[in-house]
Amino acid sequence: MNIGAFIIPTGIGASIGGFAGDASKWARKLSKKYNLIVNPNVVFLGDSITQGLGTPINSYFHWNAVFANLLGDAYAYWNLGLGFGRGSDCATDGSWLYKAKQYDIAVITYGVNDIKSGEYGKGKPSSAGEIVSWAEAMATSLQNAGVEVIISTIPPFSYSERERWEWRCANLGLKLLAKRLGARVYDIASSLESEPYKGDYPYGDHPNGEGCRIAFEKFKQTFIIDGKWTL
Repeated sequence: MNIGAFIIPTGIGASIGGFAGDASKWARKLSKKYNLIVNPNVVFLGDSITQGLGTPINSYFHWNAVFANLLGDAYAYWNLGLGFGRGSDCATDGSWLYKAKQYDIAVITYGVNDIKSGEYGKGKPSSAGEIVSWAEAMATSLQNAGVEVIISTIPPFSYSERERWEWRCANLGLKLLAKRLGARVYDIASSLESEPYKGDYPYGDHPNGEGCRIAFEKFKQTFIIDGKWTL
């Protein structure tokens, strides 16, 4: 049996790489010819809710951090949550989405700031149709790069009544989009409101530690089958 090593230089001064995720595209290429034993990389794309705003500083209580801790060393994890992040920005297919393309699995959780503020420079909130179209652009680009995509619903927030209708329509559209693209759905919205599509936010518009724990439990229920992660 031939055994080889696939060494990835990372860190400051690395001639290639720079962070471990840079290796994924090369690992995928090698896996077409050789049998590789690798740990999957999971990236979370989103806004300040994904980032963890609403939980205590340095607490590591935000929902995807709790998820990463449970996964342990079997998976690598990167939180690309960015304050005021919008799907319309990420869908431009620039450097932020490029980072996610280096990973094996991407969880997309955008929409709040699109509903509240809209596309940069337009001066008006985005519609549900626009939000779904940007999710499609992101998901398709990631899938074309060989990344498995999980599309999240949009979390509840302090929406106006008009914004709440756009939120409901966008979440229905995102579920249909995921089905059409063969992607999976993480329904974070249903875990953070008191009843389906009510649109309230009992754990805060940026979920506190308890809200993040409940959101994580929803993630676990969705992606653990017979005691095993299905990521």
